[in-house]
Amino acid sequence: MLAVEVAIPRPLYSLYTYTWGLPDPPVPGDCVQVSFHHKEVTGVVTRVLEEAPEGFKLKPVLRKIDEGFRVPKETLSLSLWSAEYFSAPPGEAMAAAIAPKLSSWKGKRKKLKAPKLVDPDLNPLNTEQQAAMQKITHEWLKPDARPVLLHGVTGSGKTEVYLHLARAALDQGQSVLVLVPEIALTPQLRERFERALGTQVDLWHSAVADGQRQNQWLWANEGTTRVIVGARSAVFAPLKNLGLIVVDEEHDGSYKQAERFRYQARDLAFVRASQSKAQLILGSATPSMETWMKAEEGRVLLATLKQRHKGAELPEIEIVTLKKDDGIARGEVLLSKQVVREVTDALARGEQAIFYLNRRGFAHYITCMPCGWVKECGACSVSMTVYRRRGALQCHQCGREERISEVCGECGSTELGTVGCGTEALEDQLPKIFKEAKIVRLDRDVMTSHTRLEEALELFRSGQANVLVGTQMVVKGHDFPKVTRVVVTHADSLFRWPDFRAEERAVQTLLQVSGRAGRAELRGKVLIQTLCPDHPVLQVATGQRTWEAWAKDELLLRKEASYPPFLRMLRMRVFDATLEAATISLERLRDRLQEELPNVELLGPSPSLIDKVENKYRVDLYLKTASVADLMKSSHWLAAAAESMKIEFALDVDPHSVV
Repeated sequence: MLAVEVAIPRPLYSLYTYTWGLPDPPVPGDCVQVSFHHKEVTGVVTRVLEEAPEGFKLKPVLRKIDEGFRVPKETLSLSLWSAEYFSAPPGEAMAAAIAPKLSSWKGKRKKLKAPKLVDPDLNPLNTEQQAAMQKITHEWLKPDARPVLLHGVTGSGKTEVYLHLARAALDQGQSVLVLVPEIALTPQLRERFERALGTQVDLWHSAVADGQRQNQWLWANEGTTRVIVGARSAVFAPLKNLGLIVVDEEHDGSYKQAERFRYQARDLAFVRASQSKAQLILGSATPSMETWMKAEEGRVLLATLKQRHKGAELPEIEIVTLKKDDGIARGEVLLSKQVVREVTDALARGEQAIFYLNRRGFAHYITCMPCGWVKECGACSVSMTVYRRRGALQCHQCGREERISEVCGECGSTELGTVGCGTEALEDQLPKIFKEAKIVRLDRDVMTSHTRLEEALELFRSGQANVLVGTQMVVKGHDFPKVTRVVVTHADSLFRWPDFRAEERAVQTLLQVSGRAGRAELRGKVLIQTLCPDHPVLQVATGQRTWEAWAKDELLLRKEASYPPFLRMLRMRVFDATLEAATISLERLRDRLQEELPNVELLGPSPSLIDKVENKYRVDLYLKTASVADLMKSSHWLAAAAESMKIEFALDVDPHSVV
C-alpha cells in the first residue's frame, strides 16, 4: 500500500507517515486531513512512499482537500528549504505556504470579480532612473542574472523603477511579487501599481480576512492573479510563472519573523528568485550591512539613484538639543520652543507634520514618587505600559492587562506618577500645544484591521488631518506631498540599545523618517530632538558624514569584532521555571555541542535581555561561525538534543535582535 509523509502544523521536528487508500494517487503538495493525537488536522504531503514501512501500525489519510489548494512544487520546495535552513518544524514552515482555514473548507469559493483593466498610466522615467532601468534590464537578460540593489535616496523614485520593471514582466507573460515591510504601506502601493499597470493587484498580509486570503491563494495558484503586494508572508504566495520579485526597504527588521517560525523573508526572496529564475530587486536608501557587503563584493549588482524625483530638494535636517528649562512641556511631552514654533507656522500655512516616537501607550511606566517603586508585570521582568484612555496597564511582552494602580505596591503611598511618554500621550497633548492640529495616530494599538488602516491613511492623505503621530509605521515608504515638518521627538532611544546592530538601525530609521518631509514642491525640514547632539549617528542623519562612509567604518568594526555579515550567528534560547534550571540545561547543551563541533565559537549561557516572560525564565546561548555547514550542523544538533532532553527551547538562525 502507498504511504505518504505529512507535515503537521505543530511545533514538532518530525514528519509523520500515513497510508494512502484514496482513489486519486497522492502528489507532493496535496493538502490532506489526518488524525493526529485524536484530532483531525490539516497537513501537507511532502513525499510519496511506494510502500508503507513495515513494523508500524499506520493511520490512513482521511481525505484530500480540493486539488486547487495543492501547494505548488516551487512553494513546497521553498517551505522545506526554509524549515531546513532556519531549523524550524516543517509543519510550521508549511503552514506559512498553505491557504488559511483549510480545515473549514466547504467546497465553496468566492467568485472572482473581473480584473480592473484600464489604460496603464506609467510616468516617464528621468535620466537617472532610465540609467538604472537599463542597467537592471541588461542584467535581467543574462541566464545567470544577479540580484540587484537599487540604492536610492529617499524620494528618488525607486517605486517608479519598480513599476516599469513590473510592466516589462507582465508584457512577457510573467507575474510580479512586491514585498514591503509594513502592512501600512500596502494600500498606497497597491493603488500606485493598479493605476500604473492597468490591472488588478491583490494584497497579501495578515490583516486581510481569512476568507479573502483563501480566495486570493486560489487565484494566485490558478494563475488568475499576476501581481501581489504584501508583507513578509507573501514570499510564499503561489504565483505562477514568477518573473520579478521586489523587496522594498530591504534593510527593514520587519522582514524577520520574530516568533515560532523565525524566517527572514528577504533571504527567502533570494532563494525563491533562484528557484523561479526571477529577477530580484532589493530597494533601499539605507541597505542592510549584509546586502551592502554583497554589492561591494559584486555578488549583487548595484544601481544607484542620487537625486530626488521631479527635482524635489532633500529636506533640511536640524539637531535640536533638549533642555527642560528651554522647552515647552505638556505633561510628559517635551518639545523645544523651536519645534513648537516651526510646526505651528507650518500648520498655519496649510501644511502637514509628522511626529515620530517609537513608544506605544501613554507612559512607559507608573512609579511611586516617595520610594521609587515601579509597577512591573507579574509574569514578565518588564514594567507595564500605561494606557490612560482605557485606564489600564499593559505588558508588551505577554499582553496581560490590569487596572491602573492607585496605591504603591511597596509603601502604600498614593503619590504615583508616570515616566516617559508614548504615542497615546502625544495624541492627547499635541492639540493643547498646536491649536490647529487635527491628529491621526498610526501604531499597532489603533491599527487593528486593514479597514482602520486605510481610513487613517486616507484622512491624512486627503488633508482632513494635518498631524500624523506614530511609531515605526510612519517611517517607511509613505508619500505625503504636504508634509513639510517631521519631528523625531526623542532620537536617543534609537541608539541607546545593547545590540551590535543598534547604530545601523538608528541610522536607517532617522534617514527613512527624514525622507517623509518635502517630497513634492514644498521644501521640508526635519527636527531631531536629542540629549546627545554629538552622537556619530546624528552626523550621518544631518549629512555631515555620508552614509557610504559610515557603512565602510561599520563594516570594519563588524569585521574586527567578528559579527555579521562576516560571521553567521545562531541563538539558542531555553525556557524554564527558574533561571538556575534554564542555565544548567543550556550549559549541558553547550558543553556537548563544543565537543561535537570544536571550531564554532560559543558565547554564554547568559540571561536574556528580558529574562522572564509569561512566568518562564529565558537564558541564551549564542553561536558564531564562518561556516554555513557548521551553522546548520549546530542548529540541527541542538534541536535534536533539546528535544531528547525534553527542554523547552527556541532556535533563531541569523537573529536580528537580542531581545
